[in-house]
Amino acid sequence: MLKARIKIADLTRTPRMQDGGIRMGESEICPFSNPCLRSVFIQAKDRWMYAVLERCTPELEQYEVASQELLSFENYAKIHRKILDWPLDYVLIEAVSNGTSAKLRVTSGWLGIAPLYATVGRGAVSLSWDCADLISPRGRIDVAPIEFEPWGR
Repeated sequence: MLKARIKIADLTRTPRMQDGGIRMGESEICPFSNPCLRSVFIQAKDRWMYAVLERCTPELEQYEVASQELLSFENYAKIHRKILDWPLDYVLIEAVSNGTSAKLRVTSGWLGIAPLYATVGRGAVSLSWDCADLISPRGRIDVAPIEFEPWGR
């Protein structure tokens, strides 16, 4: 449904629309282009959310992805609830920032069938519907068995 590379330090910046997704600093969130999916980007004071939803109803159509206006907290909360109650699958990314620190939350829909793989490290979060995007040439598995000697020997 989406691909994202989010630097934790960039969460204090204001996100901007770019190519159907959003960017803030060196971070970006890009939706998978598919006519069965739609994106919603909503901002309020000190918070934003970006969701990719499977299409089923036009209920959120008035909140197009290009919406740049800041919503009241009440309207933001109403849209947030509609997304959480979405009858099909979705991926929701939320950020809350006070300008110096920030929190990030990623939520998936009730069906749990939208693939989303994640890695966290080096001050960034990477998300993708394709697990191959998260494989690093430096990342490898190196597991050694732990030898255990029972007590009393």
